[in-house]
Amino acid sequence: MKDIANAIKRGESLFEHLLELASYRKLVEDYAGAEEIWIYMTKQYPDSRPAYENLGNLYHFYQSNFPNAEVMMKKAIAAESTYPYSYINLFELYTLSYVEKANLAEQVLLDGYIKTDKNVLIVVTLAQYYADKGKVAEAKKYFEEVLKFATDMNDARLKTIAEEGLKKISSTTP
Repeated sequence: MKDIANAIKRGESLFEHLLELASYRKLVEDYAGAEEIWIYMTKQYPDSRPAYENLGNLYHFYQSNFPNAEVMMKKAIAAESTYPYSYINLFELYTLSYVEKANLAEQVLLDGYIKTDKNVLIVVTLAQYYADKGKVAEAKKYFEEVLKFATDMNDARLKTIAEEGLKKISSTTP
C-alpha cells in the first residue's frame, strides 16, 4: 500500500492505483475501505466500468445487498456495454441470489448477446440456461452456435461443452 501511495505522489496513473488499492482493501477484508475507494472512483471516473463492477460484486457476494448490487451492475453495463462479464455478473445475481428478480435473467443474457456481438461466453451461458430450464429448442440453437465457435476457433474445450450440451438435451426429448 505504501508503494501505491508513493506512485500516486509521483503522478502515476491514479485510476490504476486506486483500483489496486481497493483490491488490497478487499483482500484484507476491509470492505468499507474498498467500497469507499470504488465510490470515489465512480465520482472521478463516472464513465468507467471497473469501479461499478467491483461495487456490484462487493454488494452481491460480500454484503448481500442485492438491490445495490443490481444498481452497480447495471451502471457497469451502461459504462461499457460490450463487456460480457458484466452481463454474466448481473445474470448470476438474478439466478443465484436476487431470486425475486430471476425472471429478468434471460433478458440480461439476450441483451448481452446483442451488445457483445454474440460473445462466446454469453452464448455458452444462454445454452446452459435454456438447457437447465428445459427449453430444448433454444438450448439447441445456442449449443449449435457454440459448436460453430469451437470449430472456427479450433477449441476442443468449447467443442466438448457444445457436444455434451447437445447430447444432454437430446436425451431429454421424447
